[in-house]
Amino acid sequence: MWLKALHKHTPIPPEVPRKRIPGHLAILFVSDEDLSVDVAVEAFAESVVRAAEWCRTVGIERLTAYDSQGKLIEEVDRALILTCGQESL
Repeated sequence: MWLKALHKHTPIPPEVPRKRIPGHLAILFVSDEDLSVDVAVEAFAESVVRAAEWCRTVGIERLTAYDSQGKLIEEVDRALILTCGQESL
């Protein structure tokens, strides 16, 4: 019931112009345990890219992505090590 009180109106779709733009957007990723790590990471990565593009488009300056299982950050770290080498991190 408290959730209904929090959302007294229908959310405005992202493409509709707004009077005020938030400076920060945080998103939380939770994967289905039945998904493979590769599928979850690919979905998370695609979602982060889309969210970053949307934030840039509407003027949100800061995006934070939380991954409840740490799958995305592990893969990003692994990719950075492969690309830049351990000493660069």
